[in-house]
Amino acid sequence: MKIANIIIGEKFRYSEEFISYLQKKIVNTVSKIDATVILKDNDPSIIQELQNFIEKYDIVIIATSKQSWPLVAKSLATRLNDTLTPKDDMLIPSKCTNYTRHSFCVNILNKSVNVLKIDEDSELPDILISFAQTKYTINILMGDIESAKLMINPIATTNDISITYTKHIGGYVRCEAIEGKYGNLPSFLHNVQNLLPARVALGNDLGTFLINELSKYNMTVSIAESCTGGLLSYQFTKSAGSSKVFTGSMITYANEIKTAWLGVGETDLARNGAVSEEVVSMMLDGIMNASNSHFSIAISGIAGPDGGSSEKPIGTVFVGVKHTSGIKNIQKLTLKGDRNLIQQGAAHNALRMLSELFLQNF
Repeated sequence: MKIANIIIGEKFRYSEEFISYLQKKIVNTVSKIDATVILKDNDPSIIQELQNFIEKYDIVIIATSKQSWPLVAKSLATRLNDTLTPKDDMLIPSKCTNYTRHSFCVNILNKSVNVLKIDEDSELPDILISFAQTKYTINILMGDIESAKLMINPIATTNDISITYTKHIGGYVRCEAIEGKYGNLPSFLHNVQNLLPARVALGNDLGTFLINELSKYNMTVSIAESCTGGLLSYQFTKSAGSSKVFTGSMITYANEIKTAWLGVGETDLARNGAVSEEVVSMMLDGIMNASNSHFSIAISGIAGPDGGSSEKPIGTVFVGVKHTSGIKNIQKLTLKGDRNLIQQGAAHNALRMLSELFLQNF
């Protein structure tokens, strides 16, 4: 769906503040503007520009001065083989589909055209066109945006879907898929899932995705956290339905609590340190044994601003996930940013890893 804005009026051409105000209101109504042209009142190309934009774009919003309003209205009426009729102190095409004070809509070639009579010193008239886009969020569980584009863009093009790609702090690619005028979002989602069955998590966030998917299998998850201090647990409990899958968590911040609650050996802590693959592995086992859950997650790291070393600098985090069958995956992450950003990154990487483990095995 392509949207254009035509602005007509000598006094508007150099008023950046007014144009910004006008276009902000347009974007709030129709979500975007793909093209803009600004014309003088006496510009001889006005009629031709109107025709060109109507042929090229699906929605055209024309903001015109009082001086050029009659020319615009007459031009559109002529295109419709129509006549002008008086409505609320305006002369507008009799075939207009909607109108209010200083604003009317017509449909030409199945394109929606909204004309606004504007004045710098007056409140803007109502924009009568509304455009509700169909959109969906897809999480691609891979770290490289270019690789994701290479695989997904051909499917998006075939189904008239536009994609915005964002690298997520959790180490995956977040895609906003927006359906075009002739788009087929269900077909797009189906084809992407078929192409990447173990890499696609649908929905706004991975916490909600995991709640929905684990509940289908009557599976549960428990968590042992250290440096994230409960942040990962919140990613589950903030969503409705979490009680179906989330059995509980332990925040084992101090080493003695890791030993007392999770059974992490004092010798192992002394030998490897709390921030290590060995300790996270024991945390996974300990929380699973305590909760009898199907999955467990464990996190231990250095969030800063103190505590780092040359061997384990600030941002070093070990994240592990485990299934009751014995499948276990532990990753060492090197995260950047301040304390809060490192904690957020650790929690969201844990969600990614559990999503990967689930999709690859169920």
